[in-house]
Amino acid sequence: MLELEELRDLLEGRRGNPPVEKVHIETAIQALLAHQIIYPDTSLLRREIYDLIRRHSTFFERYFGAMGVSIVIEPPTGMIALVRGQNRYGWQFSRLKKDETLVLLALRVIYDEGLRAGLMDEVGRVETNTDEIFDRIRTLGKADPPIESRLEEILKSLRRRGAVLLHDADRVERLTPVTVLPGIAILVDDVFTASVVKWVELGASEEFLAWSARERDSAVAPDKAGSSPERQRLDPDEASSDV
Repeated sequence: MLELEELRDLLEGRRGNPPVEKVHIETAIQALLAHQIIYPDTSLLRREIYDLIRRHSTFFERYFGAMGVSIVIEPPTGMIALVRGQNRYGWQFSRLKKDETLVLLALRVIYDEGLRAGLMDEVGRVETNTDEIFDRIRTLGKADPPIESRLEEILKSLRRRGAVLLHDADRVERLTPVTVLPGIAILVDDVFTASVVKWVELGASEEFLAWSARERDSAVAPDKAGSSPERQRLDPDEASSDV
């Protein structure tokens, strides 16, 4: 396989490139699998590993391509992300609970609004806070948001996946500043929102269905996977995440 030939080239330093240590290649692959979305400043990820992926992007694209997974690299934002391909078998076993789905959709709304209003920074990040997330869920989703400790748990999970950054809590204002990263558009793409609409049809409120449909239709970023959602029965208390 071409991927194995290129791996040998990396290890042996062929084609005029210095040799790459096997442990660094392994770490890079495992980092992408663990996080799905990384940036130059991803916590606990050494910058040399990030740079290795950028420098040898063709190898990693072919490696993950053999698994049916694509890599998206956005130089302006520094984002490197794994994106599901046509074969979605490996993504089928991840389910999100209702509160996780609400938080993801609220973050996508906040991100899209920030982009439209020109509020992003130079690398495409949008600032918000936990109060705004609570508000979006209440007003747009017509649903009760998760309690504060549960929201923190969900946000920490999304931080590991490259969707947000969490900052020190403001004890006076009783909120936590949150940076929404470009990776939210990878996690909440057209396939995801279409799956949510299907889930809503099986038991959520009409108001939430309308909100989900609006978010799907007004998404800033196109569906990078280019695939259509599979129709399957979902538990009304869970959404098909595929993320």
